[in-house]
Amino acid sequence: MLLCKKIKLEVSEQDAATLEFMQGKCRGLYNWHVMRLRHGEKWPGASWAKKTLQDSKRHDPELEQVYGKLLHEVYYRLDSAMQAFFRRLAKGEKPGFPRVRPRHCFFTLCYPAMYLKIEGKTLILPTGGKGKNKQYPNVQAVLTEMPPESFREVAISRDARGNYYASFSFREQEEPQQSGKVVAFDVGIKTLAVGVNEQGKIYHVGGFKGSRGYNKQRDRIRSKRDTCKKKSFIERCLTIGDCIRSFKCSRTNASCMGKTSSFSMNAIHRKPVAVVVICKPCRCGNAHIAVPNVDSSWIETKTVRSTS
Repeated sequence: MLLCKKIKLEVSEQDAATLEFMQGKCRGLYNWHVMRLRHGEKWPGASWAKKTLQDSKRHDPELEQVYGKLLHEVYYRLDSAMQAFFRRLAKGEKPGFPRVRPRHCFFTLCYPAMYLKIEGKTLILPTGGKGKNKQYPNVQAVLTEMPPESFREVAISRDARGNYYASFSFREQEEPQQSGKVVAFDVGIKTLAVGVNEQGKIYHVGGFKGSRGYNKQRDRIRSKRDTCKKKSFIERCLTIGDCIRSFKCSRTNASCMGKTSSFSMNAIHRKPVAVVVICKPCRCGNAHIAVPNVDSSWIETKTVRSTS
């Protein structure tokens, strides 16, 4: 089983500038080939396209400062994108021609495992150039976690906040399947969970279903609010959210007839949330609060009085 472990890297400003330089050059080489393909040039394949790398280096000498395996990976990635394009085209699906990579996105750098060195928690990433021609020293990044023992390749990426990560791909031996019946469950939104066994039998585990009645009462309150004058006392009482800030709890005047104003409940996780019940449009300014129990079996009611 092929797995991947993503570990955050701690790099210096100089190493970060080196990574940005190499990914920029790889992205430029990728986009240059994509634009040539868009203008009608045929894709010869990764092996033939790699032979043009020396011509690209003569055109742009800064490519010499990029590690060679990273430049080779550019052709492999473009070849995979073209093969996927031809496969979708043959099936009659939406082709999806390879796109130009934008400048603000980080072009992932893929290093083979055999060319990397790990000393303790320090990951050493090689750069291009040799001897006096080597302008950028090797990147020494500190790993925040221990990497897996036997990994195949490492992908260097960056998120929107400027943090760098190393993704290690490795293989792990799969555990033998246990004998007996197996049921797989998937947690849902409208229902608590849905399961299916090996014979195809489906199991439905229902959740809280009492929200429909509260939604009807909430819509009834909203329709009454729309007929009131804007910014009036009654309109403020019937406004969802404002009633919570306008009243505080009290135990008096519990004889008013109420209507639901605001209701929200996490039905799947059974978290009780207060339900504010506003009285009929009048000048008394009282309200009631109903709190659903954990098992949704009953609701406790309290009275709210206006602070104004």
